[in-house]
Amino acid sequence: MDNLYSQGSISSEVLGVYFKPESGSDSNDANGELTLGGVDSSKYTGALTYFPTLKSGSAAAYWGISIASFSYGSTTLASSATGIVDTGTTLIYIPTSAYNKFLSAAGGSTDNNSGLAAFTTKPTANFNIKFGSTTYTLTPAQYLIPTAQYSNFGVSSGKYYAWVTDGGSSGVNTIIGQKFLENYYSVYDTTNSRIGFATRA
Repeated sequence: MDNLYSQGSISSEVLGVYFKPESGSDSNDANGELTLGGVDSSKYTGALTYFPTLKSGSAAAYWGISIASFSYGSTTLASSATGIVDTGTTLIYIPTSAYNKFLSAAGGSTDNNSGLAAFTTKPTANFNIKFGSTTYTLTPAQYLIPTAQYSNFGVSSGKYYAWVTDGGSSGVNTIIGQKFLENYYSVYDTTNSRIGFATRA
């Protein structure tokens, strides 16, 4: 991006990222599109909402962002956090304290073999991430691993598993990864030091 910008190939350092969700038994990694120097408006609906990138702290070296809250249904899991948005991370990592509240609220536990959040009864509430005053929702169908993909992740049938996992209690312990980004178009704007989201088309 820096080279393209300095060469005049793009007029602004903006990267638009689109992922098509891998649903059912689909495990095709050729499921995305990058737009260099702008966005592809055909890949999202409604308006993009932007949030400033972090200027300090351990997450500021990456695409750092402030998170207003995490919640499961009406249960607040964390009222503030800082983390990074990362297209190269599959899962959604949240701080340990928020993760433990998620397990408690959804009736789950950490699976010993995979390290994933596991549930004997399918969770029914939405998982929500709030940036600024805007809440982004993942339905159970969006934050649970499709049963047809269980063999890909070495997990056994008879339980439900979430893409939401334990990020730890220090350092960069919050990562908004691909399984969130498959549902929301994302924009990385170096020129204006901001990250944007819109509902994926």
